[in-house]
Amino acid sequence: MNDKVPPDLSNLVHGEGVDDPQVGALYPSEAQVAAFAGGDPDTPVQMLNLLKFRDRAKYTQTVDNPNCSGREAYERYIAAAGSSIGDVDGTLLWYGSAEGLLIGGTGDDWDEALIVKYPSRNHLLRMFGDPAYQATTFHREAALERTVILACKPHPMMK
Repeated sequence: MNDKVPPDLSNLVHGEGVDDPQVGALYPSEAQVAAFAGGDPDTPVQMLNLLKFRDRAKYTQTVDNPNCSGREAYERYIAAAGSSIGDVDGTLLWYGSAEGLLIGGTGDDWDEALIVKYPSRNHLLRMFGDPAYQATTFHREAALERTVILACKPHPMMK
């Protein structure tokens, strides 16, 4: 991967704009993409993903065994996207089930969480724009009711 070439951001926003229910629930808005891309492109980033699955996957294209749970569809996404994560030197640091809500409120009923580490923001943005990665996202769309993805950096005391 050429780290000096800026990533193509044209494929990062999905859906039909602000009225599309997937924008904000499953995909970033144009403003969110611009804000993330406007950060230091060379800074390492860890992405905390909070996941709420559909009871049943909702595929919009033909797949083998479309009658599966949202969790099973997300596992297909992780398996398919894993090579794209590796291609940009990303690392899945942690992936597990939410065991219950200790502090929070309505809408904080997440099913699973994961953390993926990328060498830089540009590494992540290049992956999102890569056609091979884009070809995996239909599993993610089928799987998720909603998600929150937070871009994080380690606190200085963690170094």
